[in-house]
Amino acid sequence: MNNNCYENSVPQNDPRFNREFAKMFANKQLQVDYDAIKELNRQEVSENRKKQVDAVTIKENGTLVIETLHLQIPTTARKVCNFCNPHLTRLISEADIETIWKFTCKIEEEDVEIYIKDSTAGDPEYLLRKFNAAGCDIYARSRRLQKEYLLKIWSAVHNTGKCEMMIPCNHGWWKDRDGSWRFADQSQKIWEEVKKCSK
Repeated sequence: MNNNCYENSVPQNDPRFNREFAKMFANKQLQVDYDAIKELNRQEVSENRKKQVDAVTIKENGTLVIETLHLQIPTTARKVCNFCNPHLTRLISEADIETIWKFTCKIEEEDVEIYIKDSTAGDPEYLLRKFNAAGCDIYARSRRLQKEYLLKIWSAVHNTGKCEMMIPCNHGWWKDRDGSWRFADQSQKIWEEVKKCSK
């Protein structure tokens, strides 16, 4: 069989061949360039997402706000919860090695106290349950985000300063760490009551 009929019908030195080849090559190069740019853009978006972080700040007036940092556009701080003026007090007792935190805040004009075991203070599920039970709401679109924001709130309050208080084991006269005598009346919580509130 004669193979001559299968030879290129358009000679390679024909200008039509060169134009078609150049067009095909240009299209292929454009696709390669487009894919490379697309991949670079994907990586840039991914990297920018990793840099973004939600930070909780306590304002001078006691309100807590959250702001997304490292965005390409201007951002505004938004209210993150329904309580304000948060404060932490570390509660200790001679009768126990465990520490309990007293988280105090205000919801409108009402004083709120939440007792948190130090051993479970890093558990967002425990924290959210305790805060919700006290009427403290976290503004977020999902439960996962509520827990994430609450841990940030806890860290922000923890880092702004705290005090320490010794709690008596019984009502009546008791001696504090300095050796001073104090009196705990029936309205004051003793250690067992504090522990019960932290469950």
